[in-house]
Amino acid sequence: MIRTSALLCSTSILLSLSLSAHGQSTEEADAPSAAQREMHALQDMNNATADSLRQTNERIDMMQKYLKNKGMLEDYESGVHGDTNNDGTVDSSDLPFKLSFDKALDVAEQHEVNMAREADDESPDQLRADAYKDVVKSSWNHLHEKMAEVNSMSDYLHKKGQFDDFKDWATEQDSAAQAAMQKDAEEKSKAAVDEQNAKSAKARKELLAKKAQLKAEHQKFLQTSWDHYKFNQEEYTKRFKYANKYRNGNWNGYGGGWGDGGYGGW
Repeated sequence: MIRTSALLCSTSILLSLSLSAHGQSTEEADAPSAAQREMHALQDMNNATADSLRQTNERIDMMQKYLKNKGMLEDYESGVHGDTNNDGTVDSSDLPFKLSFDKALDVAEQHEVNMAREADDESPDQLRADAYKDVVKSSWNHLHEKMAEVNSMSDYLHKKGQFDDFKDWATEQDSAAQAAMQKDAEEKSKAAVDEQNAKSAKARKELLAKKAQLKAEHQKFLQTSWDHYKFNQEEYTKRFKYANKYRNGNWNGYGGGWGDGGYGGW
């Protein structure tokens, strides 16, 4: 099981490098330079290494949590486990299967040839590629040191007859974590919906209040206008009535003027 875990971890990196070429065209106008191909290979290798390192660290955290829950962590840390070459230390040299950096890079570079990518606008020189190679190699070595840590705890659990129990426990932990994540996502989604509904309800309430205010203002305007119209009509009617009654300044409508020899207004 230990050998299989280490083999799968390293093999997964090779698979991640090779599978991404599926569906790529093999005919491109401009072929990359040797430095470009190496940079592309190193970038793909670095990405694959980072992903494997994340998974390895998750496994380490899970195993440490199990050992702590079982009260076995102190006993594990007090000894040396997984020292397959018996040199007194546990490191990447103790891994039952270890893919060398140069071999992994060779696979990645062959993958670049198969992908036949277009040349980049800026072609890196070999010095830059060599510098980046040192960075990726450091990450690669760090990954294998972490894999050795997993191998050490696996060896300890096998000796204690707890490895199968750990696998069952880890499966339950993963299921619980997934359920918790799903519940959290659902709660956040519901909270977001509730918040949006609350905002919508508030907006509707404010809109209705505004409409009510406008309606009241409109009604007040109409009432005022009607009052003015009624007043003006009354005044107009009153003026019309008395205008007819006192037309031409004569009382009771009697005719005759002062200068025509007729009778006076009185």
